[in-house]
Amino acid sequence: FAIGRTSHISIAMTNNYGDIQDLYVETVDPERPGHYLEGKVSYPFQVIEEKLKIKDKGAPGGYREEEIKIRTTKRGPVVSEVLKGLETDKVLTLRWAPVESMGESIGLVQFLTAKSVNEMHKALEDYPMLCLNWVFADTSGNIGYRASDYPYYYSSHFSPTYRYKRVTELLNSPGSKSVDDNWQYQRDEKNLLAEKIAPVMARALMAHKNTEEMGKILAGWDFMDKPDLVAPTIFQATYLAFARLVFEDELGNKTTNTLLDDWYFWQERLDKMVLKGSSEWFDNVKTGEKVETVNDLFHQAALKASARLSAKLGKDPHDWAWGKVHTLELVSPIRRNGFGKELLGSGPMPMGGSGETLYRGLFDPNDPFSVTISASLRMVADMADEDKVAAILPGGVTGRLFSPHQKDQVQSFMDGSKMYWWLSDKAIAEHTEHTLRLNPYH
Repeated sequence: FAIGRTSHISIAMTNNYGDIQDLYVETVDPERPGHYLEGKVSYPFQVIEEKLKIKDKGAPGGYREEEIKIRTTKRGPVVSEVLKGLETDKVLTLRWAPVESMGESIGLVQFLTAKSVNEMHKALEDYPMLCLNWVFADTSGNIGYRASDYPYYYSSHFSPTYRYKRVTELLNSPGSKSVDDNWQYQRDEKNLLAEKIAPVMARALMAHKNTEEMGKILAGWDFMDKPDLVAPTIFQATYLAFARLVFEDELGNKTTNTLLDDWYFWQERLDKMVLKGSSEWFDNVKTGEKVETVNDLFHQAALKASARLSAKLGKDPHDWAWGKVHTLELVSPIRRNGFGKELLGSGPMPMGGSGETLYRGLFDPNDPFSVTISASLRMVADMADEDKVAAILPGGVTGRLFSPHQKDQVQSFMDGSKMYWWLSDKAIAEHTEHTLRLNPYH
């Protein structure tokens, strides 16, 4: 989750979901306390002692020291004692692949000093983090990508493909692509999930008088998640209620909540079932001989969505604008709730997009629709422009409370404006407004 530009190359990095960690169930030696078994051989747990500084207003200097003891095996540290929500009495250890090949440096210096795509490729050869995607380009017009052509299995847990496919559509459209084009792509609100599923949903809803109007709104939708439209609200609310109806009768409330929270696992699988038109999951196992269909569940889901939205926004579906429920709020960690929260943060602000659009506005499926994940930076680097990059932050360039620059980019971030970060010494000198000099203390 990083992006940057030097005088020679630009770099972008994100997760590729590589499977680089494993949990092992250890067999504790019942006859020798403090030992574990490898087959029939008993080995002692190694114990590492660490001192942690804990913030404490009542302690001298504002911190107190606490000592912890970490048991380890050949595979790694025992983590079962500290993992929250782990309901087991077994001893689990964590094995992390990168640490087994990691040297004194993880290679970041080499990335910053690379002058070409080839040098960046070479720097990545010694980088131990398999779980990352790297895209990079140089001033000669070369483009590089890792982890392309990896020959072995590394995961089966991937992000849904809607945003990737939308990027492909835009980049493959006719004509050359400018900095402005690439900037606007980051605010693209086309929802390819809705493009597939909303027509099926609309037909199911129009078949019933009590959801007919909701269905008509969906049928006339262009699948853009714009904040002033009501179709995105109807679609997202109905879709989530539908997913819960599909799974909850078999899995129960608690497991369904856990499943819905991991949309990477279920979302495209559910979409395939909808487009196929049939699945054993659609039948409610609690209704006896009646066998529910996908259309039955869409209708039931729409009624649930309508009740929820009516309680919040009124009974007229035409008042359910997406931006009324789908909002972005920037919150200071110092004051997340209560008096003063608005002073230190920004919002809530109506926001377009969704979890399926390039203009990302992801929300918790179990607590919709406030945005929990969005871009922490927008940036476009033109490798033919040595003076600047286009960029914007959702807040400002400083986290200092009450600084005039703490929140001065919020409005530009929300309305799609771009600013420039000056890169060359010449451009920096031409646009410098203030200079801060840090002198050594004598």
